[in-house]
Order: sequence, then C-alpha cells, then structure tokens
Amino acid sequence: MRGFCCKPYGVCGANEVSIANMCFTKSYIGGSCFHSTQCQPSGGECRNNVCVANVQSDTASFCLNPSQQPERINGIVKNCAYTPCSPGYKCLFNQAYGQYFCCGQSDSGYDYNYGKIRMYPGTLQPLQCFAKDQCLWVDTPNCVYSYRYRQYVCCSTFNC
Repeated sequence: MRGFCCKPYGVCGANEVSIANMCFTKSYIGGSCFHSTQCQPSGGECRNNVCVANVQSDTASFCLNPSQQPERINGIVKNCAYTPCSPGYKCLFNQAYGQYFCCGQSDSGYDYNYGKIRMYPGTLQPLQCFAKDQCLWVDTPNCVYSYRYRQYVCCSTFNC
C-alpha cells in the first residue's frame, strides 16, 4: 500500500487493549488512562484519568506495616487524598496501589460514629457555629468541623 502499513480495524498490539474498536495503550497502577480496561493488572479502575487499584478487597495489604489496619468506610478502604484520616490513623502513600490510605489503629477513646447534628428548624440545613462554646444545647454541645457539610456544626459527638 504505497509504503504504508495498516493494521486491521479493532486489532490491537500486545501493549494495547481494544475498547469500542479503538486501541488504547495499557496502563498500570499510577499511570494515565481513559478507561478502566486499560488498567493492569485487570481489576484496576480508571479514576480522574489515573489507574488506581480496586480497594474493596479484604485480602490486600494496604498498610506497609503489618501491625496497622486500613481505615474503612462502609467496607471500602478510605483514600486520604480526598478525606482526612480519623484519630489513630495516618495518611500514607502505598506505591503498589498508587494511592494514599489511612493506616493505623482505631482509638478506643474516640467515637467514630457520626453524631447528631443540630439543624435549622423546619429545614435539612445544619446550624452553623463559629466558636467552641457557641453550641448551648444539651444534646449537641460540640462545635466541630463537619467534612460532610464543609462547615462547623453543633454536634452530639466530635465526629459529624
């Protein structure tokens, strides 16, 4: 063909994967991607154009120190690149997964359950507070920062 060599439509090379009859370069944990199928080993996910490991497995070692446990939310290992770690945990980078995980031990003196938040009457909006001693209600006496609401709120515990 006049010096040009073409491969058949949808047929990819050894370092590529076919997605919708288009070839994309395979990627690895921490590498760039457009589709989860590119992420190797299989089972990785493409999030924000970066291959990350699927972190729902119970058998994987997320924390490099074997005496530490990963912090989980609803069974999924917490990624501290987006959410801060709870007391007793530190944010550590795991090279194998290309992600940040909260690793450590739970603090028996800390209530990890979300507390009750004081809401504006008749709304679903939390009552915002600005000083530690501003929450004068018996059931919600703590003015704490809530990562869920992205503001200080009156709360029954120190975790809202």
